[in-house]
Amino acid sequence: MIPQKHRLDSKSFEDTFRKGKSFKSTSFFVKVVKNSTKNTRVGVGITKKLTKKAVKRNYYKRVLRHLIKSVLESTTPGYDVVIIANENMRGQKFDKLQKEMYELFRKTGIINN
Repeated sequence: MIPQKHRLDSKSFEDTFRKGKSFKSTSFFVKVVKNSTKNTRVGVGITKKLTKKAVKRNYYKRVLRHLIKSVLESTTPGYDVVIIANENMRGQKFDKLQKEMYELFRKTGIINN
């Protein structure tokens, strides 16, 4: 689970989704906006195109949260991020998804390296 201080509330999620700058990779779609806090906060979404079944969508959310948790340690504080997984995530290996997530965060400019 992502720590509470790193989670977006619903209002911030909507604001970030509406006003954020967009970035895209094969499996993920990301919206990023600067915030006034000292933490990078993250929200997760899954498209119904990925799967119609709620159980499977919840599974992909758990995988996505785990990916975020591994990348979150190396991010620059002060951003709100919304990550949406699309149908290309299905069938991908965890290592490939992790690398793709890291590269996408690097492309957004919120990775310290």
